[in-house]
Amino acid sequence: TTEDQVSGTTALLIAVSPVNERIVWVSGARGTYLRTSDGGATWHAAQVKGAEHLQFRDVHAESENVAWLLSIGPADSSRIYYTQDAGQSWTLQFTNPVPTAFYDCLSFWDQRRGIANSDAVEGKTMVITTGDGGAHWTPIPPARLPAALPGEGSLAASGTCVITRPEGHAWIAVTGTKARL
Repeated sequence: TTEDQVSGTTALLIAVSPVNERIVWVSGARGTYLRTSDGGATWHAAQVKGAEHLQFRDVHAESENVAWLLSIGPADSSRIYYTQDAGQSWTLQFTNPVPTAFYDCLSFWDQRRGIANSDAVEGKTMVITTGDGGAHWTPIPPARLPAALPGEGSLAASGTCVITRPEGHAWIAVTGTKARL
């Protein structure tokens, strides 16, 4: 069965990250995020201050209080924000330093270890990782990754182009001249 729920925003909603049946985070346009802790009976909708012009195309939630948001776009429009207080405050953890990169998705194995990917830049696959909850993001050297095909990138549509699983496994879906994992 389906059930209508009132989001509390008119912003385009793009990605969803459930923690469990009661706690769910959602991200969207105009710097918007939503959170419920009662299974959607009520939603708290807000914008990240200073990010009102960004599109949060991905959200990764760890708990009722802890979540990361990924905004998309070229250069410094690709950013990662973090909250540990249910969105009362947000910390900007990453701003894309490569003018031609465009980050698409992020995922975490746990509250410390995470990964994010960009569209290819100059034939190189772009992936960053963190081991400290996002305080520092480090690029994986391109030599350790498969070479990118021409025009290759991921679809920054709903935060599902990178998925993590136990023991450090991650899968990244890309498209371009052909689809690959």
